Amino acid sequence: MRTSILSISGNKSMNYLLDTVLSRKHRVVTVADIYQGMVELKKTQIGLIIIDVDYHTQENWDFIQHLQTSGLYQDLPIFILTSDKESALQISDSVSALTLIHKPFSPLDILRKAEELFAKTLI
Repeated sequence: MRTSILSISGNKSMNYLLDTVLSRKHRVVTVADIYQGMVELKKTQIGLIIIDVDYHTQENWDFIQHLQTSGLYQDLPIFILTSDKESALQISDSVSALTLIHKPFSPLDILRKAEELFAKTLI
């Protein structure tokens, strides 16, 4: 069974890029904001969230912190896409299960990191 990945980005081209690269091996659900993301989390078993925090910044960080403190989603891995290294590093120090990916990035690197993550969870 293919693992489902939730991509949350206000940038349509970012969602399209991630869908194009990741959908060869995984089911990719793309949404524009965290509100749509919460709906997808309720109805789909998600194995990884990729969230672009450069859009709706504070809402996205609040969402990530909510997931991390939730009994239901606290172990769900999250890849954070950002162009602001400093603020991401400050916040990521207080939140576990995060992988920071700095823009610009290679989409194939995200695919590789996702594959490594899913391989670890199968062991």
